[in-house]
Amino acid sequence: EASLTPPYELRVTATARQVWVWVSVDGGPRRAISLERGESVTWNAQEGFLLSVDDAGGVAATLNGAPLPRLGSNSQVLRNLYIPSPELPPVG
Repeated sequence: EASLTPPYELRVTATARQVWVWVSVDGGPRRAISLERGESVTWNAQEGFLLSVDDAGGVAATLNGAPLPRLGSNSQVLRNLYIPSPELPPVG
């Protein structure tokens, strides 16, 4: 079972098409990255992440190695999801 205590490692993978991901780590500046299908990005934090995605159904995410539930439906814009969040516990 993955540990849900700091430090946190968030990994986001594009599963469908090109997606845009915006992230703020530990309350820092927001950064944008474009991921092509199959590409991944990993961030590390002590406090957490604020995540936005232009296609919530087009990404898969893990927190400290544990898969997170699907972030939303295809083409759904996801704004300002705080991770870790009690609303989004790891699967399994």
